[in-house]
Amino acid sequence: MAEGRSRADLLAFVDYLGQKGLIPPNTASARKASANKVLAILDENEATDVTLLDQDSLFTRFGHLHKSDYSPDSLQSYVSRTRTALDDFKRFCDEPLNFRPKASGVTKLKVANGKPKLSTAPASLDEHRSSEPVSTHAVQVLPISIRADLVVKIAGLPHDLTASEAQRIANIVLAHAMPDYDL
Repeated sequence: MAEGRSRADLLAFVDYLGQKGLIPPNTASARKASANKVLAILDENEATDVTLLDQDSLFTRFGHLHKSDYSPDSLQSYVSRTRTALDDFKRFCDEPLNFRPKASGVTKLKVANGKPKLSTAPASLDEHRSSEPVSTHAVQVLPISIRADLVVKIAGLPHDLTASEAQRIANIVLAHAMPDYDL
């Protein structure tokens, strides 16, 4: 993931959410298309850090510029999708370890008559919070609980880490280990 906060970083972030299955790919595509259209009204200075934008002002400007191009419902969809993308991106930039994408629904796998069936139920952000570590793909930090009172975090892992690269990392960690002694 990119470390910046630009318009391009936001669009890459939304792509990433869809590619990694953190949100449905169609949702990511819709959010990206909306954000791309809305944020196109920004000049280069405004687009350098989209987390600092006054969203209400941005959406008012977009509405003024495109009032005759879209129906009120379409404008509202652009605003809603873009707001969600911006809010998720800001939360990710501010607290990557606690980030969870905003979800409009939770897809659950149910088994009925021996056949799996996906269903979507309304959800709030709080329903997604747990004490489990955040996906390593979303934040590029791998928290590993090695003892009841100790969590080690490995940062900077690339999303395309190969098995040989992982083995190199493991070998370095093993070199720092003290032998296990039976007490």
